[in-house]
Amino acid sequence: MKRFDEEKRDVVDKAVTDLENRLKSERKQLTDKHATELAAIPEDDEEARADILNRQQQELIEFDKNASAEKAAFLQESMLDWETRRSDALLDLRRKHLQELAKHAQDANVASAKEEAETNLRELENVRGQLEQDRESALRELDEQKQRFEVEQEQKMSAEIAQFESTLAAEREKEADRQKKMMESLSKRKEELLAEAEKRKQEKLKALKDQGASSEDTQELLNQHAEEVQRLANKLDADKLRQQQKLQEQLQKRRRKQKNQGIEMIKENYRKSIDDKDNEIKQKLMEVHAQSASKIDAVISSPAAASGDPT
Repeated sequence: MKRFDEEKRDVVDKAVTDLENRLKSERKQLTDKHATELAAIPEDDEEARADILNRQQQELIEFDKNASAEKAAFLQESMLDWETRRSDALLDLRRKHLQELAKHAQDANVASAKEEAETNLRELENVRGQLEQDRESALRELDEQKQRFEVEQEQKMSAEIAQFESTLAAEREKEADRQKKMMESLSKRKEELLAEAEKRKQEKLKALKDQGASSEDTQELLNQHAEEVQRLANKLDADKLRQQQKLQEQLQKRRRKQKNQGIEMIKENYRKSIDDKDNEIKQKLMEVHAQSASKIDAVISSPAAASGDPT
């Protein structure tokens, strides 16, 4: 038992320390990169600095989260591997010990001791075979559970993404209707302004006529009015086009943001569910190996072991 404890300290604990040092180094590289990025932004550009600081904070949060998960998974898998090798090694030691007992009994011509040792050896092999069979069966079952779960979650994720995109499509139609109504409102406003300009023209023509103005004066008024109406129409058309383009850009930006955030949230939930399932599977594996270890300890501590254990 002592050598297994030493192996755990020398192999497992050292591997965990190496992993922690690597993660610490990678985090230092990330913070150095962040410092370089921030130094490249002018101090008076508060908006840009706020954006990059927010992004960097999210990157650090994500890094720490992934590092913690990686360490936990590594430790769990390392302990699982160590426990498996420890159990197998203990069984091998017990088998060799019983084989030695049987040989000693045969050399000493003690039939009862030889028979007892051989019986214990057969029982040990039965236990060993049953443990291996139980372990393989549990691994297959857990692997099948994981595969079924992943398929179910992928189908669920695909359905959620399809539903989300359908919702976005419906929102796009509503937004397009609102934009259409807004453009119609601008067109109506243009018609009203042109009608007001026409009304002013008629009032001015009437005034000129009442004053007995010449045809030249009347034509000059008509020319001025035509230029005024054209400038007004051009301005209204330009304003309408500019507003339409602005609305379209805002709408597209909002759509991209909604889609990216929505789909990323669905995928994040999928990844979390898979991670949770992985942790559940690993915990069950630990329980399987703990049960195996308990059975092995029972075999090792059986009365026959009292006759002398080489460990």
